[in-house]
Amino acid sequence: MKRNALFAPVFVLTLFVLSAAAAVGAYAVRVSAVRRGIERAMERFYEQENEKGFAQLDRIDYWAGQHPAFISQVRCAAIIGHIGTNQDEAAMVLADRELTNDRTPPRPDSVWQALYHVVSEQLDPTWLKAMGGREPDPNIGYRTMQHALQATGDEQRLARLNERIAMLFGETGLAGAAEQPAATVDVEAALEAPDFGRGRFAVASGASIRCYNEEGKHCGDLRPGALVTVTDTHTSNGGEVAVCHQENAGISDPPLLVRTRDLIIWKGDLTELPPDVRSLLAEHGRAASELRQARMRAAERNPHAMNYKKATTKYKAFVAKVKRLTAARDKAEGADRTRYADELHGLKNKAPELRDAYETAKRNYEEWKATNGGSVDSDPEVATIQDRVDKASQQLAPYFDT
Repeated sequence: MKRNALFAPVFVLTLFVLSAAAAVGAYAVRVSAVRRGIERAMERFYEQENEKGFAQLDRIDYWAGQHPAFISQVRCAAIIGHIGTNQDEAAMVLADRELTNDRTPPRPDSVWQALYHVVSEQLDPTWLKAMGGREPDPNIGYRTMQHALQATGDEQRLARLNERIAMLFGETGLAGAAEQPAATVDVEAALEAPDFGRGRFAVASGASIRCYNEEGKHCGDLRPGALVTVTDTHTSNGGEVAVCHQENAGISDPPLLVRTRDLIIWKGDLTELPPDVRSLLAEHGRAASELRQARMRAAERNPHAMNYKKATTKYKAFVAKVKRLTAARDKAEGADRTRYADELHGLKNKAPELRDAYETAKRNYEEWKATNGGSVDSDPEVATIQDRVDKASQQLAPYFDT
């Protein structure tokens, strides 16, 4: 009888523990899926595929709606999409809903959903801490809208938004907006710099961003402005490379090796970045990439540029070969050592010719540049894009050291 009396409460307790464990597991899966969904939507908006971006947000709307932080993030992503399609009023409606904390999750209509809701209330403050947990920043909607409009460069639309910000935040006393001219309202000044967690991530910013596998073979390119997680950096024959993982990569997917010269590396956890910061980082990366391309075009207007580039490539390849053979000779013994020594001796005879060709090409390039005032920085296209890079850097300043 005693055993039977104990069975019922133990069974109930076990059932409860298993149900709670299942709910926590479901929570982890759902949170990860919603994160990926928001990331995919943002990618579509960056690529001007706005209909696909909104469709992606619709697909995750129900489960995102279980978490106030995700409700906020989905709205911010939608704001960026609306700005991209010139629907400022629709974006402002969402920003107003954020400002009034209108993000209550729907009431559960089943026992399972009720249990999930309880788990969310307990875990959101920790798992979604960087997004505000259960109480996201009410200003993030307007801040996202401001950043998105700044990225478009449309001063008239930005001025209208700033007038709205001045009116709203003036009444609430935030940032002293009522005391400032509308054009100089700075919402970020009143907000604490967020903590994006540990780790590192990078933004693709090279003129071309080639990816390599672990064997060193070219396996694709990153688009300018793409965001990747960085797990390590090390030096290879081609210079320093970063070990990267794309956002939607599976656990078993191999890493990508990308030259660090083609990336801008930041501190923080990529999964913790809100949409407005992602938008700024992507714009900064795209502008930096365009700047490098423009500088290359400006440099190539020098009639000696191509010859200088070829001579430099040949000379660098020659120097690398000499280093490689020297290292091999120093490790070898007997006949192998003699063979490497003979090959190095043969290369030694070629060195003066290659060095002279390199120095002549460099001198011709520099002389033409000096005579014709060929400063790359003074090129009109370069100067215009440099302004974009500087502006993006200023917008990122409240979040990172730029």
